[in-house]
Amino acid sequence: MLNQLAWKASWRHLLLHPWQLALLILGIALGVAVVVAVDLATSSATLAFNDAAKTFSSTTTHQIIDPENKLDERVYLELKQQYPQLAVAPLVQGYLSSPEYPGRRFHIIGIDPFSDTPFRAEGAALEREILTQLLTEPLTALATKKLRTEITTLPLTTGNTTQQLKIIGLMNEQPGTSALLESVLMVDIATAQELFNMEGYLSQIDLVLPQQDTAITQQIQQNIPKTYQLNSIQSKTNALTQMTKAFRINLMAMSLLAIVVGMFIISNAISFSVLQRRKIFGSLRSTGAEPKLILQIILTEALVIGCIGTFFGFILGAFLAEGLLTLVTRTINDLYFQLGTSSLTIDSWSIFKGVSLGVGATLIAALIPATEAVKSSSDTIIRRSSIENRSLKLIPKLALTGIGIIVMGVALILLPLDSLILSFTALFFILMGYALISPWAMLKLSSGLQSAMTRTLGITGLMACRSIKRNISRTGIATAALLIAIATTVGVSTMIGSFRIAVQNWIESSLSADLYISVIDNNSSSNVIDPQFIEQLQQRLPGITMNQSKWQQVYTETRPINLLALGLSRRGFEGFRFKHGDINKAWAAFNNNNSILVSEPFAYHHQLAVGDFFILPTPQAATAETKLRVAGIFYNYASEQGIAIINLNLYQQLWKNTSLSGLSLYLDDKNTYDANIETIQNLFIHYPKLQLRKSSEIRAMTLAVFDRTFAVTDVLRLLTLIVAIVGILAALMALQLERIKEIATLKAIGFTPRQIQFLLITETGLSGLLAGLLSLPLGIIMAVILIHEINQISFGWSMPLSLDPLQFIYAILIALTAAMIAGIYPAKLLSKTPTAEALRHE
Repeated sequence: MLNQLAWKASWRHLLLHPWQLALLILGIALGVAVVVAVDLATSSATLAFNDAAKTFSSTTTHQIIDPENKLDERVYLELKQQYPQLAVAPLVQGYLSSPEYPGRRFHIIGIDPFSDTPFRAEGAALEREILTQLLTEPLTALATKKLRTEITTLPLTTGNTTQQLKIIGLMNEQPGTSALLESVLMVDIATAQELFNMEGYLSQIDLVLPQQDTAITQQIQQNIPKTYQLNSIQSKTNALTQMTKAFRINLMAMSLLAIVVGMFIISNAISFSVLQRRKIFGSLRSTGAEPKLILQIILTEALVIGCIGTFFGFILGAFLAEGLLTLVTRTINDLYFQLGTSSLTIDSWSIFKGVSLGVGATLIAALIPATEAVKSSSDTIIRRSSIENRSLKLIPKLALTGIGIIVMGVALILLPLDSLILSFTALFFILMGYALISPWAMLKLSSGLQSAMTRTLGITGLMACRSIKRNISRTGIATAALLIAIATTVGVSTMIGSFRIAVQNWIESSLSADLYISVIDNNSSSNVIDPQFIEQLQQRLPGITMNQSKWQQVYTETRPINLLALGLSRRGFEGFRFKHGDINKAWAAFNNNNSILVSEPFAYHHQLAVGDFFILPTPQAATAETKLRVAGIFYNYASEQGIAIINLNLYQQLWKNTSLSGLSLYLDDKNTYDANIETIQNLFIHYPKLQLRKSSEIRAMTLAVFDRTFAVTDVLRLLTLIVAIVGILAALMALQLERIKEIATLKAIGFTPRQIQFLLITETGLSGLLAGLLSLPLGIIMAVILIHEINQISFGWSMPLSLDPLQFIYAILIALTAAMIAGIYPAKLLSKTPTAEALRHE
């Protein structure tokens, strides 16, 4: 009988406080939702890339490519004749946009259906009629079932013209790949050559080579032209995975920070739910209830509530993940490669983490007050003052423990090991240690502010300061959660702000030219600047200062090398900002054709210093490799893989290639600036594949990509802050409702409802103010670790720390506003409570 009464009393309390129960579930749901959303978005984008790679080269082991995109199709015919036993297939592919679908790019894949069967199932086993139509009719394509229901004819922009592509049939979609192929069109190889103006050329040749037979691989490499490269698919996939590794790790870091805040919120909410019923549990203990029964009730409630909150968290997380996936995919498209559209994929690891956080954190949070309720005597449980007394005694011990944890975190950072895991572990230790110190710091700050608050607000200010100490067991965890959320905002914002300033300064110095000319379509076989254009440009603009460049990607077994060959004037060379090395010595060595300049990330990833030698892979005609001395290491934020720069003359000697891919022009006479631009644009009439960009346009475009890249973190910071606000609202609701008798006493001695509201909002505002002030040191520490440790290890670049005072003011105002908003509803609720009824409340 007593057992039934105990269970009914506990559940009845929850049902009689629906708003607190709703906030409790909402706090758990939000904590789970943020973590699940980040995990689902990042894992879905990564899975989409991996699956897309497998979809289009499922059995391919090697590829033959030409860095110039001039892979002669006759090489394919020769391979078929020399190696009839091997599976060999030509491929022409690229991306085109459509005027009917702005912002969407379509992946065009040109195949030979007869030789491509062993490679891609999408083009296999086509119906005879469809196959005949695909091979004989120009500008025909295959699409997915979903895409064909949307369109029958698709206009595609190719150069300065628009071509109409007719959808005549369906690809053979494999299970689970329809979402990956939403923007993919499969055409005959001749059609692809026409669309990309690559008549007689291929993008690549796919091969399936025996894994154990290295002799045939070497033989093929020797027989193909020296400028062509035979690369394994595995090395290419590893390189692309390495490219996105740092980006994914940093998103994971935001997820882990969300977990930290979510744990605080869930712990805060469930602890209050348990502690608020200490009188019920004390009464049950006084009437003979066993401690084991109390423990079962509390843990069962926590399990049920945790499951409900986790369930809603998954639903909310899925909606959030859809939006985050769009941002993540856009960032990958901007920085790395065209991923196209990707659909949300439910990941088992994300489910496990969400359940572990929602249910596990709830049970752990409930276990602490439940154990305390079981071990304490019944009269101690009933007295609330005993809880506060124990809390005040425990706070100094927690602060000492926090200091010890911070020391451990600092020790991990000082270890001479470049490990992201260690860096994130150190950051986690510092966050947790600081959170343990925060209640002690709150007590000291509130005592220090007591005289100032009294002079400013009178008795209300004094009571608000004393309320911090009197209710530290309630406000401590909630304020710590808000503190962590605000500190995360400060740290990440400071890092992004410092990064943006560094990028802006780098752009200002590196974009020293006035105009830049390049090829519009890099997928084209003629992705070089016509030499006749250069001659005509020099004739029409005599005396113009012109720097020439050639972009080349050199593949190795581990990662591709971004090589840039430059023909620079001294004026152009002065645009480099060197981190290591003397500019005059570097200029002399650069012109002697025996040196190489490397960017900071390149030097970091290849462990290079000024004076070291770097082995540059070169065509076999140039003995396959060249040894160059590093003359300087310069700042560069264009690529996390880094860039290597050699003299254009040296490149032309090694590669036997005089083609150019870019020009930079210096217009010394600003009075003729517009006239010179008009002259160049008139030349473009005969060279439609070239584009002209002003330095200001490139600067604006670069910063726009930068802002889009960090839009994900902006959303995550906002979500984390919302989680903290909901958590502190739940804490304040529980705390204020426990103070009904105290508020009634104040009303009985003359306090008006307006004064009650002002007092309570002042108290919550003071908690927010303290959280904001305490978040600033932690935010700066986080920024230092993110900039000088995590970013250095992840991307290889460094930047100065830039502190923005306005950012700190905003952080304090956000914390103050969040706490005051959270206190408005409880304050109004308590101010309207009848005095007589509240005084009788036990």
